[in-house]
Amino acid sequence: MERNFEYINNVLKTLRRTRDALRLNRGMLVSSSERNTEEYKKILESNQALIDKNNNMIEYWNNIIKKHSTVDSRCIGAFIAELISIFEDKEYVYQDALYNKKESIRVFDFRKEVNKKYYPKVVIDKDCRLDVYNSDTDDSDLQKYVDLGNALLLSSYNSSQSDVITLFSLNKENLCIEPTFDLGRFSYVLDFIKNVTEYSLCGGNVNFDSVDNIMIEFLLNSLTDEKLKKLEKK
Repeated sequence: MERNFEYINNVLKTLRRTRDALRLNRGMLVSSSERNTEEYKKILESNQALIDKNNNMIEYWNNIIKKHSTVDSRCIGAFIAELISIFEDKEYVYQDALYNKKESIRVFDFRKEVNKKYYPKVVIDKDCRLDVYNSDTDDSDLQKYVDLGNALLLSSYNSSQSDVITLFSLNKENLCIEPTFDLGRFSYVLDFIKNVTEYSLCGGNVNFDSVDNIMIEFLLNSLTDEKLKKLEKK
């Protein structure tokens, strides 16, 4: 069975409709005047069992999405940087960044300014790349580069270092798959990232060789003949 975003979204739609119907049914049961009868208790137990089963299925797909969209950050980051460089005709690089971010914290009855260290995964214009970014200095504020479209965050401002990132998560309220990153003006990269995740969903091993093949196929389907010819000459 081929599992892709379309397939999972259809499953999630069914689970959402089922959940909403069961919630409505339970609301009607709780307000029933027959709720002290044995028959009512059996119906309520049956309804709860169906709710639990539906919730278990939602958690199953939540874990599937997390598992197959969790990748080596340097692998996916390097290819996204290469992809953006091709589309923008300008060199972008992947970076495990260090970001000193000034934040206000409460200490007893007072507020105190402190610098917190964050380690976001970043793809950034090579000309803007710095060894350390600081929120209180305008020309080294990482968020400024993101806002100006010179960089994108592949992870949030995580306070811990890790070699992997999870690219998608399940919004458990509306049961939709959502990216964990903000591509900003680089929205054209989203389909490539989906392709990598779908490759894993279908049983593929995500590594540098497989992502390289995925990127080549993506470029062949995305670029004009003129752009492809320019790439061949490089």
